[in-house]
Amino acid sequence: MQIHFDHIHGPALRVLAKALIEIAELQEQQLESSAMPTSDVVLAAQPKKPRKAAGEVTGEVTREVTREVTPAPAPAPAPAVTLEQVRAVCAAKSNSGKAAEVKALLKQFGAAKLTDVDPAKFADLLTAAEAL
Repeated sequence: MQIHFDHIHGPALRVLAKALIEIAELQEQQLESSAMPTSDVVLAAQPKKPRKAAGEVTGEVTREVTREVTPAPAPAPAPAVTLEQVRAVCAAKSNSGKAAEVKALLKQFGAAKLTDVDPAKFADLLTAAEAL
C-alpha cells in the first residue's frame, strides 16, 4: 500500500498520518499471515512513539482538554402584550362611553381598527387605553 501525505501540512499531522499508515500496513500484514497470535497483533498494531533528544520538539499530537463554559441564561423578556389584552381594555373603555376616544387613540397609532395596529406597539396602545 502506498499513500502519499505530502499535501498534509504541519509536523503533528505528518506524524499522525505516518502512524495511521503504519497501522494500516500492520493490519494488512495481519490479514496475510493469520498465524500470528492475537496478543502479538495487538502489540504490533500500536503506533511507535518517536524518541526525542533533550530539548528536541517532535510532531507529537497531544490531547487538549477544554471545558465549555455556558453563559448564564438571559433574563426572560417581559411578557408580550397580546391583541386580546388590548381588545379587552379598548372594549371596556368603549362600553363606558369613551368610544370616540378609543377611535382617536387608534388613529394616533396609525390604524382605523385594532387589528391594523402593529403588534410591536400593543404595549404602548394598552398603556394609553388604560389611561383614558
